[in-house]
Amino acid sequence: LSVDFNNHTQYQGIGIDSAGFGGSSVLQFNWLGAPQSGGSLVLAYQGRSRTISVESNTGRVNAQ
Repeated sequence: LSVDFNNHTQYQGIGIDSAGFGGSSVLQFNWLGAPQSGGSLVLAYQGRSRTISVESNTGRVNAQ
């Protein structure tokens, strides 16, 4: 699944400030649905930001 934030009205205005997953900016999952590597991304909207962390192996998501 690939989502282009510029082409979907529900996501317009949201920006990705940074992303890092095992040396890549791409979050990928294996055939079991587990992330290939953990990491985090920072989303920004109207001057506010939120960090989303994804744990390796489990895929557990934590938003700060």
